[in-house]
Amino acid sequence: MRIDDFIGHVVVVELDSTVTYEGVLLDVKDPEFTDYVKVINAQSTDWLPRQEIYKIVPVYPKRFISEE
Repeated sequence: MRIDDFIGHVVVVELDSTVTYEGVLLDVKDPEFTDYVKVINAQSTDWLPRQEIYKIVPVYPKRFISEE
């Protein structure tokens, strides 16, 4: 899994401590925090260390089948 492949997408991130975060995954542009990414949603901005990320699952919008 490459974390950089999910930058800019809505994802669910699970850490190795089983804590999950949901939101848009962004890279941290601060030179002091090179090994961090951030997850932004409507309620919070969370900075996560890259080495603690266990799993990333992309969130896709649901598509409804129109009946004709």
